[in-house]
Amino acid sequence: MRVEQERANVFALTMTGRELSVLIAAGRMALDAMRTDSAPAEAIALLARVLADFDAALPRRDGGASESARSSSA
Repeated sequence: MRVEQERANVFALTMTGRELSVLIAAGRMALDAMRTDSAPAEAIALLARVLADFDAALPRRDGGASESARSSSA
């Protein structure tokens, strides 16, 4: 994985599909845990929005890899 800071608070990540799948799966597990714990509502909302944005971006992606990424992270 490679992380580059493009400007303040904006990063570009280059990673394999497996790395991306692991990050998304971890985010989904964290969201589930946060919802059952006493996590701050704004943190839950932010993570839920990030995951929803990822899910919305999948169909727009070229190449057809979106279905395998979605099933790997479910």
